[in-house]
Amino acid sequence: MKEFMAGGGTTAFVDRVAGTLGIHASQIKVVSVYEGSLVINYNIVAAEGESDDTLTAIAKNQLDKFATGEMDLGAPILDVISSEESVISDGTVSATGYDPIVITKTQTSVIRARSPGVFKPNLPTYIDESTI
Repeated sequence: MKEFMAGGGTTAFVDRVAGTLGIHASQIKVVSVYEGSLVINYNIVAAEGESDDTLTAIAKNQLDKFATGEMDLGAPILDVISSEESVISDGTVSATGYDPIVITKTQTSVIRARSPGVFKPNLPTYIDESTI
C-alpha cells in the first residue's frame, strides 16, 4: 500500500486505466483500495451524453486489454474480476473465450496455463463497511 501511494496512488491508477482504454479520467471512479496484496475496486461511468452502447464498448475494450496483457497498471496483475466474472486468476487469463496466457508469472500460473479449465474461480467481491 505504501509503494502504491508513493507512486501516485489512485490518481496514477486512474490515469493508467484511462490512457489504456482511451477514455477521460473523470469516467473512472475508485470505490475502494485496500491491502491484500493491493485490491482496487473501481467503476467506469458514462460521460455526459454517452449511451449504454458506449459503456458496453468500453467494457469490451477493457476485457480485451486485460485478457491480452495490454493493460499496464504499473504493477503485476494477479486477479481481475469484472461484473462478477473472472478475467485473470493467479496471473493467468481465465476469461471465457480467451486463451489462458500467463499475464503475471506465479508459482502456479504456468501450470494453470498448460491445463485450461482446471481452476477458474468466480468469486464475488464484497465491501464490508462497518463502524464499531
